[in-house]
Amino acid sequence: MIGAEGEAHAVELAHEAAWARFQNVLPELVTELPTLRRPVRGPCSLQGVVARRMWLACRPHQAQFITPMA
Repeated sequence: MIGAEGEAHAVELAHEAAWARFQNVLPELVTELPTLRRPVRGPCSLQGVVARRMWLACRPHQAQFITPMA
């Protein structure tokens, strides 16, 4: 999240929700690191939401050598 604008309480809630979600992002990615280091090929076997989005972002470029870590 870059920033939030709006009613103070809503912004505070948004920041709290973003912080709570961010706490698990890195641990989730670490569990899938071996797959994230492999080239994007075939169907996506990643389980985490962020990891799958990384894979999907790279999929259009799979004709080249690319990993979800790009």
